Amino acid sequence: MRLTRGQVLAVKMEDYVEAARAIGNPRWRIVFVHILPNIMPALLVQATLSIAAAIIAEAALSFLGLGQQPPAPSWGSMLNSAQRFLVNAPWMAVWPGLAIFLTVLSFNLVGDGLREDDALDPRESERGRAAGAAPPGHQSYLTKTCRIACPLWVKSGHCAARKVMSALP
Repeated sequence: MRLTRGQVLAVKMEDYVEAARAIGNPRWRIVFVHILPNIMPALLVQATLSIAAAIIAEAALSFLGLGQQPPAPSWGSMLNSAQRFLVNAPWMAVWPGLAIFLTVLSFNLVGDGLREDDALDPRESERGRAAGAAPPGHQSYLTKTCRIACPLWVKSGHCAARKVMSALP
């Protein structure tokens, strides 16, 4: 929740959101077109890392007997029941432990890949590159800072936000 709030507050103060508000876009459009695509990468990275932590917490609680109770399957309870047979049948503990390890490692690697690759960065998408490429002779501060902002000049060939922003004091 804190990450989402912090990201929204940071994106809400960007120039392209102010420009969208100035040209009269409704709040729902500003949220779904400008704010949400810019906070999703951070939220997805946080979600993948939180899922990994939740899997470890559930397995640890089940191992201690505080999680899922025996008829329900849980990797932690499988490890707990396998500890009595470690000498005779070590594979009973190896496979649940390996499943926990590989699942958590997979979620962590996906989260790290999303964070480092900028695979979900809206400024790197086709729409972002098209919106960031200004028409000839159109070099304003708004154009330079808003990489995904003004889809208006993609449709109409000019930036209506620039007119509104230049009229403001």
